[in-house]
Amino acid sequence: SALSDGWFTERHGTGHQTRVGDNPPTRPPIGSRIWPVGSEPKLTIRRREQSVDPGAWQWIWLIATAFFVIGEIATPGSFFLLPFGAGSALATILAFTGAGEGWQWAAFLIASLAALAGLRPLARRLNAAEQPARVGATRLIGAVGLVIEDLGGDPSRLGSVRIGREDWHAETPDGTHVAAGTQVEVIEIEGTRAVVRPVGNPQ
Repeated sequence: SALSDGWFTERHGTGHQTRVGDNPPTRPPIGSRIWPVGSEPKLTIRRREQSVDPGAWQWIWLIATAFFVIGEIATPGSFFLLPFGAGSALATILAFTGAGEGWQWAAFLIASLAALAGLRPLARRLNAAEQPARVGATRLIGAVGLVIEDLGGDPSRLGSVRIGREDWHAETPDGTHVAAGTQVEVIEIEGTRAVVRPVGNPQ
């Protein structure tokens, strides 16, 4: 407690304050601490400093957006990184508008999951649409057909083979002659041409 002469005392350990008379002794009582009035210790509460400057999140999200978009371009057809690019793009917008860090993260997670859920079915449909083209180009390899027009007889023109219900221009790998009516096996497809060899010929 403050005294008339401008001093107060506090007993250590008990919190008991001791008043000194109008004429205080030259030395304080043993076990007491004395502070001038107005200089008493004050409790100071400091806020924990943030590890990342709030203004830096704008550029962090912007760099993340570029990373996800470039990564998606480098791996076409997967649609795995693009949803996260959409989420970080939304977080970038919020960061530049001054939204809090928590709102930025919430927007990133929600937008990324929503985009992922929406794009994965699209990716599966696109992959399914591409599948027949890949199968169509290779489904005849190993199939057995019948030569309907001699192969290799005239270098300026291709022969023909019938494979199932389809007629294909055909040739042999080394240009050898194969007569009509010969059974052949397809070993390769080159555009609209079938490369064949006589059945039973290992070459």
